[in-house]
Amino acid sequence: MNNLFWVEINLSNLKSNIHNLKSLLNSKTKFMAVVKSNAYGHGMVEVAKVAVEAGADWLGVVSLDEAMRLRMKEARPPSLKTPILILGFVNPKNMKEAVENDISMPIVSLDHLKNVTRYTLHATRSLKVHLKIETGINRLGLQIDEIPRAFEMIKNNKNIVLEGVYSHFASVEEQNIDYANKQLMNFQKAIDLLHATRYTLYDEPIRHISSSAATMLIPEAHFDMVRCGIAIYGLWPSAETQNEFLKIRNPKSEIRNKSKIINSNFLKPVLSFKTKIVQIKEVKVGDKIGYGCTFEVKKPMTIAVIPVGYFEGMDRGLSNPNTCIHLRGVCKGEVLVCGKRCPIVGRICMNMSVINITQIRNTKSEIRNSEVVIIGKQASRQARGAYAEITADEIAKKIGTINYEIVTRIPEYIKRVYK
Repeated sequence: MNNLFWVEINLSNLKSNIHNLKSLLNSKTKFMAVVKSNAYGHGMVEVAKVAVEAGADWLGVVSLDEAMRLRMKEARPPSLKTPILILGFVNPKNMKEAVENDISMPIVSLDHLKNVTRYTLHATRSLKVHLKIETGINRLGLQIDEIPRAFEMIKNNKNIVLEGVYSHFASVEEQNIDYANKQLMNFQKAIDLLHATRYTLYDEPIRHISSSAATMLIPEAHFDMVRCGIAIYGLWPSAETQNEFLKIRNPKSEIRNKSKIINSNFLKPVLSFKTKIVQIKEVKVGDKIGYGCTFEVKKPMTIAVIPVGYFEGMDRGLSNPNTCIHLRGVCKGEVLVCGKRCPIVGRICMNMSVINITQIRNTKSEIRNSEVVIIGKQASRQARGAYAEITADEIAKKIGTINYEIVTRIPEYIKRVYK
């Protein structure tokens, strides 16, 4: 294990988040834990196993490769037998592998379905598919008027089973409820059209459209299953989602929900990102720090080097130029050392960053041996029981992106420590 930087995953918080999200559902609604893209940076195989233990009925991945990792020995015995749905495009040439490993896949267009049909004609087992319906996000998906033709093609192929029908909201996170309702109406039209087109002889397909935000804010969109990604990792889909969710469930609100009143601990962050200091040095007035000499020292300073740069997931947008003087409160990137915020100085490099630790009064030995927190909490020296914290949301706001990107971009090669 590289002991210079690592990611810690709090499995208790993961379980708590899944439990709380499931409490919003009725007993018949299934719960999909979306573990695609290395479980949003949290480590796919381990997170998937714990999510199933916590009550996940399905797992969502983005590719056949991800699905196979969960099915094969890498998941360690026994391999995961939980239903898995691939949410991204699957090459029809890989149908055999999906069938043999009981992996469900999406159908995203009539052409896609035609090609899938060609590769399943001589299969010995049935391929389970979910029709992806275009309702307003304009990415992958069948148009509503293509549903009758798609169903006829499936009905005429004994080796394809219509297991589900689904779509995806475009703007629930931004509280664009009018648009969400429009999409919901389109999705219902698709379901009604399926009923009109077909069948009393076939099993009812699983209907699903709700993401994390819709799971929390639109109960009528739960249908037969919800798909929760960002929320199971203790991160809110957006500030608007968090505010609206907590507002609706505030005991003092005029709006009451039959479910339990839920406080701000409803979601608990699961991931922390930490490193170590590899060198401490003194710099004098006029010295320059980093590439481009963008940071000029204005007063004597103690700096430290940490072995984490943009290759390790530290966005270069957190760099601080020479206009940044910490005491003026205009610094951008920060980390925690000994319970205090320490600003990044100069440009973030590919594999290193420099931080200003002048304000820390601990001995150099204590500082050198302490953890540096990039994302997460650290005990504060200012008051017993108090914590300093840097969140993925804070970092995202500073560089103009979303918390999803901050955690997902942490490279997979960095060791995940599960606690």
